[in-house]
Amino acid sequence: MDGEPLSASLIGLATGVALLACTVRGITGFGGGIVMMPVLTLFMDLKLVVVAGCAMMVANGLSLARSAWPHVDWRSILWLFPSNLVGLAVGTHLLVSVSAQRLRACFGALVCVFALQMVWQEWNGARGEPKPWPQWLGPIAGLVGGVTAGVFGVGAPPIVIYLAHRLSAKEALRATFIILFLMGDVVRAAGYVAAYLVTKPVVVLACFLVPAAFLGGYVGTRLQERMNARAFRLAVAALLVALGVALLVR
Repeated sequence: MDGEPLSASLIGLATGVALLACTVRGITGFGGGIVMMPVLTLFMDLKLVVVAGCAMMVANGLSLARSAWPHVDWRSILWLFPSNLVGLAVGTHLLVSVSAQRLRACFGALVCVFALQMVWQEWNGARGEPKPWPQWLGPIAGLVGGVTAGVFGVGAPPIVIYLAHRLSAKEALRATFIILFLMGDVVRAAGYVAAYLVTKPVVVLACFLVPAAFLGGYVGTRLQERMNARAFRLAVAALLVALGVALLVR
């Protein structure tokens, strides 16, 4: 991952993509990974993008946390976060030692199935007041999300799918995404440090991504304030579809 020095053009591309990714995350509470990972991994080493991107996600989460804090559903976080920590540990180990192309494709297909089901419900107005998914699915979603975050830098889909079937209020859903993923990103960053994945190119790239993360968080927050609840849920579902497709074709 030390490799060749990053060129100015690559750094410029990464900074622009980071700004877009963090704006998307500011709107929905998640989704930075789906914007950033498919583009940057075409030109940069996977581990470089995952580790530097983690620093970006921490910065973006911090920029969003203050406004999100009053709306967080802490009960959901208690059901998700402990198993998410276990998954992060497993995923970080796999990032170091395993080639995960087949796992990525299977994961992408599963995400597409659930996301298309969400789009169908919202588009047809069939959602109404849905019957919540059972709470015991929370630890499973947290575990799978942790593993995929550690390996791919994309841990949102299992958790987003679960919470979208538990929380109906737009503000609570977005805020819970933000705080839960911020907690996971902080732990993931510590794991990458412990695994000696923070190299000079990672630090250089992160120095450009972090300012873009703060700006994107501000822009995204302003944009989401203009969205109604149905438009927000459609945006969440559509973003999940895009994420699943990206995982399939990478």
